[in-house]
Amino acid sequence: MTDYVQNVPNVQISYYDIYAVESAAIRTELNKKRPFNDGDAHTNWHYSWRWDGGPNGECGTKSAQVTFSGLVTLPRLANASNISSATAADWNRYMSALIRHEADHLSQAYNAQRSLIEAIRNADCATANSAGEEAVKAMRRQDIELDRRTNHGMRNGAVFPQPRWARLFS
Repeated sequence: MTDYVQNVPNVQISYYDIYAVESAAIRTELNKKRPFNDGDAHTNWHYSWRWDGGPNGECGTKSAQVTFSGLVTLPRLANASNISSATAADWNRYMSALIRHEADHLSQAYNAQRSLIEAIRNADCATANSAGEEAVKAMRRQDIELDRRTNHGMRNGAVFPQPRWARLFS
């Protein structure tokens, strides 16, 4: 995961374990254990911001600073050494696509921080928080659009097990 988000700070990875060893059983366990309704993995990101007062007691939003953090939750095979080479290849292909998709969510949110900083810095003290919240809402809409466009990564290969027809073309 870290290879995909090298320039994104404050990212933690958490896992939930899958113990099945055959493809159909792995899929069943994924469906039962995945902690979110929108897929087998999930990325949650958060921004916080602050500003100090200016030297003459003014508001200080012009010097606002933002902090980014992210949490990615992924499945992990607990018995990876017990699966067949074909299942392992399918799982590795799937995980690569799934990780890339979650990394896209992180990168997209992190790379949009400039719009958040500008929104806060261009506001006054009375409106800076609401301006920041509106910028974050726009980022969340981009997240939703990414999932819509990729069908939660499935259009980019985040499908397990890989459908038989797809194996003919890989």
